[in-house]
Amino acid sequence: MNSDYYPLIQQLLQTHYPDRFNLLNAGEAWQLMLKTPRHYQAENIFTDWASSKSVPCPNLCPNLPPNLPSQGQINSQELPKLQNTVS
Repeated sequence: MNSDYYPLIQQLLQTHYPDRFNLLNAGEAWQLMLKTPRHYQAENIFTDWASSKSVPCPNLCPNLPPNLPSQGQINSQELPKLQNTVS
């Protein structure tokens, strides 16, 4: 996404999802990234490189249908069908 749109996206998110919008400054975001496991132990579980720490991946979109195509696999004919299932 073009970074020129970031302020507009932020405004829209704050307007439509004020209870779920969580804006972090760069330092806070960096610290969280350093503390968060990066590897997949299972489909919905992150782990660190030594598998000593496991963290469940939160379901941020519980209303989405299962088995949606991953990014890059959606063609132009599928997009309207996906938009109808999500909205």
